[in-house]
Amino acid sequence: MDEGEGGELAVSRSSRAKCYNNREEIEMPDYQNRITTSPDVLSGKPVIRGTRISAEQILARLSEGATVEALVGAWPHLSPEDVLAALAYSADVIAHEEMLVV
Repeated sequence: MDEGEGGELAVSRSSRAKCYNNREEIEMPDYQNRITTSPDVLSGKPVIRGTRISAEQILARLSEGATVEALVGAWPHLSPEDVLAALAYSADVIAHEEMLVV
C-alpha cells in the first residue's frame, strides 16, 4: 500500500484488473487513485477517496439491483467512475485470492 494524502493508504495491487465478456478481454478502470484505506475510516475498510462510502456498500447495493445512476443520485459525492473503481477493486481482490483446500 502506498501512503496518500492525509495519511490515507492507497490500495496497490495491479493497476488494472481484467475480466472477460464473450471471450473478449476487457480492462477494468484503474482504481488505485479512487480506493483508499485508513485505520481511522470505517476500521480500515476500502473506501472511495475522500468519503466514508465503502467498496462493500457499493457492491451490496449493486447486488440488490441498484443502478449506477441510482447510487450516484443517493450519494452526491460518488461518481460513476467511483462505482466502476469499486467493481475493479473487487475483481482484483478476488483474482488474487488464495484458497486453502482442507
